[in-house]
This record gives sequence, C-alpha cells and structure tokens, in this order.
Amino acid sequence: MFQAFVCDAVTGEKIDTLPVSAFSWNKYLSAGGSGEASVVLDGTHTQAQLGDLFRHWRRIFVLEYNGQVLYGGYVVSHTYSLGTSILKATLTDLWGLLSRRLAVDLSVPNFEKWKVTRNVSLAQHAADALLRALDTAPSDPDPRIPVTVPGFGGTAVSRTWHGYHAQTVDEVWRLLMDEGLDISLEPRWIGNGDFDWIMRAGPEWRSSTTHEFFATVTEPGISDFSTVYDGSRITTNAARLGEGSEQDMLIRTNRTLGGIFPRLDRVTASKSVSNVNQLAAMATNDLYLFRASTSQWELKVPVAAGVKPGDRVTLHFDGDLVIPDGFNTRRVVSVSGDMSEFMTIRLQPAGGL
Repeated sequence: MFQAFVCDAVTGEKIDTLPVSAFSWNKYLSAGGSGEASVVLDGTHTQAQLGDLFRHWRRIFVLEYNGQVLYGGYVVSHTYSLGTSILKATLTDLWGLLSRRLAVDLSVPNFEKWKVTRNVSLAQHAADALLRALDTAPSDPDPRIPVTVPGFGGTAVSRTWHGYHAQTVDEVWRLLMDEGLDISLEPRWIGNGDFDWIMRAGPEWRSSTTHEFFATVTEPGISDFSTVYDGSRITTNAARLGEGSEQDMLIRTNRTLGGIFPRLDRVTASKSVSNVNQLAAMATNDLYLFRASTSQWELKVPVAAGVKPGDRVTLHFDGDLVIPDGFNTRRVVSVSGDMSEFMTIRLQPAGGL
C-alpha cells in the first residue's frame, strides 16, 4: 500500500499525510534524483495549511510502500491550474540541496582564507564535507539537515580543502567520485518516526543485499528487460588538468598499453585540484571506468521486492539468443517508479561496464 507524507526539512519531523493521486520518483547511486507529486485538493486542508505544506525547501514529501520509504524530496516548486483540484509539486532529493550548500568552514571570518588538510579515507573526506555544511555555519538561517553521517574507515589519503575554491558539497563529492568513490543517500524512517537520509560511501560501494530473479522462466516476476551497449566513451589515454595556468598547469595522464582499442583520448579539467597524487588517481579511475564498452540492463521488478541503489541483482538466463546461460550478478545504479506495483531498475557491473 502506498502512502505519502509531508515532513519538516530541517528536523525530519512527520507533519501530515498527503492525499496524492500520483507520485513519480527516481533515485541514483552517486547522483541526485527527483520526483513529482500530485496532491488532491479534497477539502482536508485550508488555504493556509496548503501554503504551509508547500513551503519550498522547508518541506519534504515522502512516499512509502508498506511502511518502507521509497523516496523523499524537498519541495522546490509547485503549479496550480485554476478550476482544477490538483496541486503538482516538483521535488529534489538531498543532492539538490547539497548543490546549494558550501562545504567550507563558514564559522571563521573571511572563509576564503580557510583551509584544512585531512589524512582520511575518500569516504570520510566526503562525510567531512557534509558535516562542514551542517556544523560550521551560523545558526540562522538554520543549517540542519535530516541526515545521519556515520564515520568511515578505509585507506587514508591526504587532501587539502581550500575556502577560496568555494566548493559546494556536491562539487567536493564529484571530485572524490572521480577517484572511484561511490555515495548513496538512502531515505528512511528512523526510530522515532521521523524522516532522514543515511549516508553510505566507499570505493565501488554496494549494499549487502542481493535479489534473485529468473528471467527466462514462464512467469519470471520481472518484465520489460532490455540492454544497451555503448562504446562512445571508451578511453585508452586519460588526462586530468589541475590547478594553474598555461605556464604552470598540473597535468597527470595514464594510458592503456597493448590493448585492443586504438588511442582514444579523454581530457578532463579539474581546475580546483592542486594535489598531483589526486590528479593521478583521477586519471587512473577514468581509464578504469571507460576501459571498454558500457553495458546497462533495464527491467521492471515488483515494488515489493524492495530493490535499492547499491543492491545487487542476480538474473538467471537459459536459452536466450543474446545473454549467455547462467547467473549474472550486477549492481543497481538507479531505481525509478510511481504508484504502480512495479518499478524500473537499471543495472551495471561493478566498475560501470
């Protein structure tokens, strides 16, 4: 059973139920998702109450299925046509807010002079960026976000973050993801019934959950399976351009030796990066990610299966004309749906191929 709620975007407190006639949503691994909700004007709420429920950036709409959260998103805009009984809200998840939140220490005067060097894992660098956005700012406007940020271990790397780069959390995360980090923001209800996101992160991060489906039996329980193979991004010579001018620009490259492909260059600007080791790691990760054709599987599965970004799905094929027989396990990189009993998932092997 689907049910929609509105929550406070600062505390996560559940405020009210929402009478919705439609609610579409999508979630991605290592990227932001969006949603759209159609709220029925059934007389339950007064005009003043509706104004409060649709307060942009201060309200989060949440869709659940049998008690499990499918999606939560900030209200960023809404539309109404005179004479209709529907208010349509456009939603963005936490990634949308983090593209508007600086990952610098705003508690110090002249934040452009601030810098910090940390020798921690890539995942902890990402967590630090989010914590700075939460904890190092004046209390008005309120910087709080309903999010749980655990500590992260792993191989330590030294990185220096500079205030004069004025990077948002989203920008910091993209730099770290260019080194191979994956980030997942999972929406959920917490113990007291409030809403929050929990941050998961790690190199090629995946959850511990695997779902299994038989794709070629008489009644497989899945539908609309398709696959796309794309060689347009294959790279055999990757370069990253770092901080500096044409006189002293930092450049690091990596290339594939003895491969089956010709030289295919990929040049990416990372002008805020002044650490040569970081640039080298980015070039190496580019070469790894784009070492061969990409392949993405898409299919529909029951919402009740509870598939989430970062989970693994094992599909069994037998007698298909293209897919080899046997079990194939891939990672879920996106999930999308509405208020039907099926949702669409997209799968890629680890490493994006």
